[in-house]
Parts: sequence; C-alpha cells; structure tokens
Amino acid sequence: MVALSGLMLFDLRQDAWDKAEQTSKNLLQVLERDIARNIELYDLSLRAVVDNLKAPGVAQLSPELRQLILFDRAATAQDMGVMLVLDENGDSIIDAGAVPARKVNNADRAYFQAHKARADLGLYISEPVVSHLMGTRIVVLSRASTSLTARSAVWLWAP
Repeated sequence: MVALSGLMLFDLRQDAWDKAEQTSKNLLQVLERDIARNIELYDLSLRAVVDNLKAPGVAQLSPELRQLILFDRAATAQDMGVMLVLDENGDSIIDAGAVPARKVNNADRAYFQAHKARADLGLYISEPVVSHLMGTRIVVLSRASTSLTARSAVWLWAP
C-alpha cells in the first residue's frame, strides 16, 4: 500500500512538472512574439522617419510642420519613449516630443558609432545604457539615414 501510494505521488508529481514545463514554454512563446511584434512596430516608425527625411522639401519646412510629417501619433505614445533625429555630429536636431528639439549629444554612444561606420547597417539594438535625456536605463533602437538633413534617426525607449 505504501509503495502504491508512493508510486501515485511520484506520477502526480511528474504530471505537475510536465504541465509546468508546458506552461513555461507557452509563456516564453507569447513573450517572444510580443517582443518581436513590438520591435517590428518600433522599426516601422523608424523607417517612416528615415523615408520621410528623404522627401523633397522636408528640410525647408518649419520645425512644427516637419515634426508633424516625420512623426506619426504612435511616436508620441507614452510607452514609446523618445524619438530623435541626430545630425552627423550626434547632436539632436529633430525631436518627436519637443519643438525645438531638446539638446543632447549622442556621438559617444555605440549605436551612433556603428551607424557612422556603416550607413547600411539597418536596425541596431543597443545594450542597455543610461539616457542622456531622462537619466534612466534604456535600450536604443536606431536606423541610419543618408539624407542631407540628418545622419541617424534614433528611437530611445525605456524598458
């Protein structure tokens, strides 16, 4: 009787372990898809800014109108962080959240150096860094622009 009870307890434990393992795999799959979808959304917003920077006449527009053209409403959502366009020296020249752009220089950042070295790099996701603007830890998603008005379009978002 004791052996049978022990065998049943072992079997129940194994079933619970298997269910926990499957639940963990399902959770990881949901997280993976959510993160991939969010990165894709951030990248689409970055691509829109890079493409719109290349449009004829955008550089000559007033800062307010240029901001409306470059950044959609998604770029100003609370959880999206800060979106900046930097010049070839790493200075902010266009800011999705402020006109005029908040002054910050990101020339020392790895993502800026990577885009400066290779303009065709594509999407770059940085290691966590402390934001020059907010003072909090952030992850930076960035894309380079080859337009005459800017060197990089940079998306900063706080985890």
